[in-house]
Amino acid sequence: LLSDEATSALDPETTHNILALLRDINRKTGVTVVMITHQMEVVREVCDRVAVLSQGEVVEMGSTREVFAQPRHEVTRAMVSAATASDLTDATLAAVKQRIEALAAAKPGQAVRLLRLSLTGTDASGSFLSDLSTQYSLDVGLVQARVEDIQGVAVGTMFVLAQGTPAAVKDAIAALTARDITVEEIAHEPATDRPAYYVAA
Repeated sequence: LLSDEATSALDPETTHNILALLRDINRKTGVTVVMITHQMEVVREVCDRVAVLSQGEVVEMGSTREVFAQPRHEVTRAMVSAATASDLTDATLAAVKQRIEALAAAKPGQAVRLLRLSLTGTDASGSFLSDLSTQYSLDVGLVQARVEDIQGVAVGTMFVLAQGTPAAVKDAIAALTARDITVEEIAHEPATDRPAYYVAA
């Protein structure tokens, strides 16, 4: 069954009803439903797999959970960001950078990091933020977060501001990575020799 922009320009209730009908057809009859849409909210709600096209070519393909959790292509990242708030606005980022400078000035020698945490699975609803605070003696502040249920799995992005000793921050990032949380360092205090944008491996 080919569904080409079936929910375009519809109100939310009608959109929900159409998607429920398509899901029902798929589950009861086993008919494959191919959806063509620009609405990532629709993809998130009803699709098992996603193929992203740009200029007539498939630029990314995978399970819905994988694509939303870790979009790789620029086009995919833009579409997912619009649907899930997985990026900070320029104004928010500028405000957080000012906050980082103030925190660094108040406590010289402390590391201050703005981290983007990409979460998939049970960790998305876990207590890891309080773990960071208690186990590593970090001051952790939540800047922005959004967690979605995608095909029964929690997927989300959190932006957190972490402050503590450089060793504690490093150990905390390693602990997050060990829990299959992707950690990206977005900004840090001025007095550092670290690059402006660091991706924790």
